[in-house]
Amino acid sequence: MKNVYNLLTDAFVRMGKDESMYSITIQYTEFGLRSYRVTISPLCGGSSASLVLLLNSSDVLVDYYEVNDLFDGENWERFCDVFEWEI
Repeated sequence: MKNVYNLLTDAFVRMGKDESMYSITIQYTEFGLRSYRVTISPLCGGSSASLVLLLNSSDVLVDYYEVNDLFDGENWERFCDVFEWEI
């Protein structure tokens, strides 16, 4: 898998949104599968969106789960497409 930070930048570009307008938190855990939890919130507060990226022992993205209360459906689909291409 590409670097998580690079994927996020690619995803924001794909949506046509300015990444610097959002607070992005990334948490790494390793319980069986490795995972990254990415939480995105606007700097002014409000709703959020999150992704959980699941990786195998070779750091290959095998699946992801998402929750979105921030971006409209079409933009969020574009955002998630970047991660789909990594699977």
